Amino acid sequence: WEILHFGSTAARDGTADADTDGSSDRAEFVAGTVPTNAASVFDLQFAGITNGNPSFGWFSLTNKLYWIEKSTNDATFVTIASNVPGSPTVAVYEDTNAVPLTGSLYYWVRTGIGTNVADCVSDAIFHRINTSVGSGGTVGFASQWVPQGSNVTITASPSNGYHFVDWTGSIGSTNPVLNITVTQAYDSVIANFEINTNGITSSAGPNGTIAPLGVVWVDYDASTNFLITPDPNYHITNLVVDGSPVAITNDYTFSNVTNAHTIEAYFGLDQYTLTIASDHGTGTPPPGVYTNDYGSVLTNWVTGLDTQGTTQYVCMGWEGGGSVSNGAGTNAVVVLVADSPLTWLWATNYWLATAVSGSGSVGVSASWQESGSNVLISATPSNGSHFVNWTGDAATTNNPLNLTMSQAYSVTANFEIYTNGIT
Repeated sequence: WEILHFGSTAARDGTADADTDGSSDRAEFVAGTVPTNAASVFDLQFAGITNGNPSFGWFSLTNKLYWIEKSTNDATFVTIASNVPGSPTVAVYEDTNAVPLTGSLYYWVRTGIGTNVADCVSDAIFHRINTSVGSGGTVGFASQWVPQGSNVTITASPSNGYHFVDWTGSIGSTNPVLNITVTQAYDSVIANFEINTNGITSSAGPNGTIAPLGVVWVDYDASTNFLITPDPNYHITNLVVDGSPVAITNDYTFSNVTNAHTIEAYFGLDQYTLTIASDHGTGTPPPGVYTNDYGSVLTNWVTGLDTQGTTQYVCMGWEGGGSVSNGAGTNAVVVLVADSPLTWLWATNYWLATAVSGSGSVGVSASWQESGSNVLISATPSNGSHFVNWTGDAATTNNPLNLTMSQAYSVTANFEIYTNGIT
């Protein structure tokens, strides 16, 4: 063999590496490779993954047997396969028991007999990458063995409503895409996600509150509510959500929140009605329904007399309810704190017109008399005259005349002078 490849046996002890391919002359003799051709060498041809298992191929010859040794620390190796037959050019081995599923695995291929052993120039090295993820996302790289020197990309993708935070464990990074040239094991590559939160900003105008107040952070797709409370004697006038008015309520709920929102509450004084009624006179304000703020001081008045021909109406005061207490006079001042009626009260007077025909007098002069009252009118003749009768709205000889004032009256007392006969 030495003569074939070197021309003689002189000065060849087997330790040299004539073609500097990493394999000594003796190893090339054992492996059956050409010691003067660096391309002919007992070395790995590839390392890859088959069925999820480490696999590798090496230069082999059909007349050689090989054995495989494995280590987890690149120091202590154990034989895992013996008498593996060679094949033309490249032999292949798949480790179907690649455990433990952590760290790194180192493989040697050897051939030879006894002490004449040749080792494959290079180890087959595989590193484990174990990925995991909590809730809120996925990792686009399953846990697996990866050949030394491989370039891998590991991508963290958040679920809807979540965002990527960082990688922890064997790698610390905030980049959701990891590009790694694999030179070591990564036993724990953990993708961390957090649920998105959206801020809801609440505010309230004067004279009321909204709770909670300020910025409230709500998890994606969760719900929250706000309580709106006006101060005493106030009410909610407007509720504005995201810049648009909504139906007024004391309890507003945001459901299935997926983006930021705003809510604004505005308040105003409670309002009450004053309902004014009057059958006569001129009122200020006139009869009607008036709406005013809580606590408003309202001055109401009417003309005291309403004369219509021979009938006269006299304001006797008012009656009311709510904020209105009964009272006398023509001016009612009301502090409005509730819905209230105010009714002006009127008494009726009738005109009593008295007159005299002849010589005499009556005891009641022309005047206004209260409706329903009884008026006693005496007719008194002058000296030399006598009373005859009443004419007008009352025709009678009764004296005195008793009238019940159910209407206006006009009466005349008639007198005649006495006459005396001379015979």
